[in-house]
Amino acid sequence: MAKSCLHILTNNEYATTRCQDGIVLFWPIDGEIELQKFRKSKIIEDDIYIINHLDVFSIKNNKKTIMLYLSSYWFAELGFTFFNYHYTAKLIKSSYNLKCLLLKLTYRYLDNQPLNDADIRKLQDIIKIIAKEASMDKKIAQNQYRYAYYGDLRDELEYIYQNVNQRLTLKSVADKLFVSKSNLSSQFHLLMGMGFKKYIDTLKIGKSIEILLTTDSTISNISEHLGFSSSSTYSKMFKSYMDITPNEYRNLSKYNKCLMLKPEPLVGKMVQEVKEIILNIIKTT
Repeated sequence: MAKSCLHILTNNEYATTRCQDGIVLFWPIDGEIELQKFRKSKIIEDDIYIINHLDVFSIKNNKKTIMLYLSSYWFAELGFTFFNYHYTAKLIKSSYNLKCLLLKLTYRYLDNQPLNDADIRKLQDIIKIIAKEASMDKKIAQNQYRYAYYGDLRDELEYIYQNVNQRLTLKSVADKLFVSKSNLSSQFHLLMGMGFKKYIDTLKIGKSIEILLTTDSTISNISEHLGFSSSSTYSKMFKSYMDITPNEYRNLSKYNKCLMLKPEPLVGKMVQEVKEIILNIIKTT
C-alpha cells in the first residue's frame, strides 16, 4: 500500500497543519476525534469527514482513526477538475460503499502489502464517489467558510485569503485591520495554533501548487503573481516547507505526495488491535 496516502492515526493529538494539493478523509474507527478546522471544532464519531485543499486543521482526543490523503493528481487523471471544487462528506449518498472501500484498503495496508491494480481501482472508486457526490462550487464554499469556520478571526482570515497575491506582512495586515502587530501575532498562535508567517507561507504555497499543476506558467511568473520579491525567494520558501523545489513538485508522482502532517508508524501489537477493530466493523455492517 502506498504509505504516502493511507495511515492509521493513534496519537492523542496532532499539531496544526495545512492540507495542500488534495483532500484528507478522516474516519475514526475507535472512539471519536476532535477536529479543529480553522476556528471551528467538531466531534466526529464513526463518520467520514473531509479536509480540503488549503484547509488549516488540528486533531485532539484521538484514539484510532483512518486517514486517507488523495492528491489532486488522482482526480485529474480521471478527468475531474479538482481545484474548481470543495468537497463535503455530508453530501455523500454512497457512504456505505465508501467505508467498505476504505476498510479493504486499510486491511491490506496493515498487512504491509504493496499497492496493486485492485487497490488502485478501489482508490479510483473512492475518487469517483467524492468527485460525483461530495463536490460543491468553490466560490459558494468560500462564502460558507467566512461564516462557518473563520469565527472570531473572520476579518483577518478573509482579508488574507482575498489578498494572497499581495506581499503580506504582519505589519501590513495589522495596519489594514487597525490592530496591533503583537495582538495579531498572538491571535494566530493562540486561536489557530499556527504562527502568522507560517499561515501566510503555506497559503501562498498552496495557491502556487494550484498554478503549477494546472498551467504552464513559469516559476518566475508564479512568484510574481503571488507577491514574492523574486523567483529564488519563492523557490527557497517552497523547498523549506515541501523539501523539494516547485519544478520538482510539478513533476512529482502522485504516489510520492504526502501531507505536512507526519503520522507515526504503526508497529507491534497496535497492528493487530486495529485489524480486530476493522474485522469487527466488517461483521457488523
